[in-house]
Amino acid sequence: MGLKRFSFLSVVPFVFIIFSPLAMASDQKLYLGASVGASGYGMVDDLFYELGGASEGSYDVSDTGTAYQLQLGWEISRFVAIEAAFSDFGDAESEYRILDGDVNGHEALSTAEHSVNLTSTSLSLKGMLPLGGSFRVFGKVGYASWTSEVEWNESLYFDKALDTRSVGSEEVEGEDLFFALGAEYHLTKNFVLFAEYFTQQAEYDDVTGYSHDWFEASAASLGLRWQFDVGVFNRNGPDAQYGNRKVTACDDKYKDIAGAICNR
Repeated sequence: MGLKRFSFLSVVPFVFIIFSPLAMASDQKLYLGASVGASGYGMVDDLFYELGGASEGSYDVSDTGTAYQLQLGWEISRFVAIEAAFSDFGDAESEYRILDGDVNGHEALSTAEHSVNLTSTSLSLKGMLPLGGSFRVFGKVGYASWTSEVEWNESLYFDKALDTRSVGSEEVEGEDLFFALGAEYHLTKNFVLFAEYFTQQAEYDDVTGYSHDWFEASAASLGLRWQFDVGVFNRNGPDAQYGNRKVTACDDKYKDIAGAICNR
């Protein structure tokens, strides 16, 4: 998994580097964005039941969390963009307590706490549809490298005295598809407000070869994006800050010397 993850991440900067000469010669845009919202894990309760080995009715499961996302994008045109993003879907958690009043003449209490956190780094193609004025809708599809961290804290008590405890964590990695749908509104030329629903596929194959969807997660978020024309970095572009404009005697710097010539 580690080799695949490295190869995927290494593609992200090269996409921007390879196409940068084209962007520098145009009025295309680069942007940075951030969003926060609510997330949900679709099948993670099955993982918690398997980890604990107890009946479903014994669990208190929370399969929702707080998600956030950071974005770096290149808007090639009004209709197409390429975007790299880091997404954190927050924590899903579970806990249970099972009390057995007679185990070989002792009172036995089993407790467990489990948690899962999914993060992903994605590269996606974004399609946008202007709907008039400052409003657009969009969709994304891409590929992501994801990491899911599973933590557990399990204890067994006899007659209220601790007998055994298991505490630990494990990381699971993979690569899968990434999807998103959303809408955006241009507050100003440089700032865009957007709402987005995004989903990270995260299929996991266990040692027996059976596939699980434990780690798949989705989030609904609200965010703000800052964008700017790439032409500001081009000395000869229409928005250049340091263009090769011809200097004349009537420029502000010299007009006091030029005097009457500039007043004609």
